[in-house]
Amino acid sequence: MKIKKILNNNVVISENECKQEIVVMGRGLAFQKKVGETFDTAKVEKTFVLETQGISEKLARLLRDTSERYLNIASKIMDYAQSHLPYKLDEYLYVWA
Repeated sequence: MKIKKILNNNVVISENECKQEIVVMGRGLAFQKKVGETFDTAKVEKTFVLETQGISEKLARLLRDTSERYLNIASKIMDYAQSHLPYKLDEYLYVWA
C-alpha cells in the first residue's frame, strides 16, 4: 500500500483495495518514509476505514496528537472490553472521548 499522508512514524493514511481511505497504525510504519512510498504491511497492527469526513479528521487529529503509549493503552482497553462484552464495540470509540 502507498502512503497518502504521514501523521507520525507509526500512523499513516492510505487507501485499501476498494479505494477507501484508511488510517493504518503500526510501530515504525512510516519511519524514514515519504508520501507516495509503500510501507511494510506486516507492521500493520490496526486499520480504520474512514467512512465519513468528520470522523476522518477527528481520528487523524487524535492519532497525530496522542502519544503512542496512550494509544496502545486505549487499544488494550478496547480489546479487553470487546473480549468480555456480548456485542461489538464501534471501532471509532477512540474519537468519542
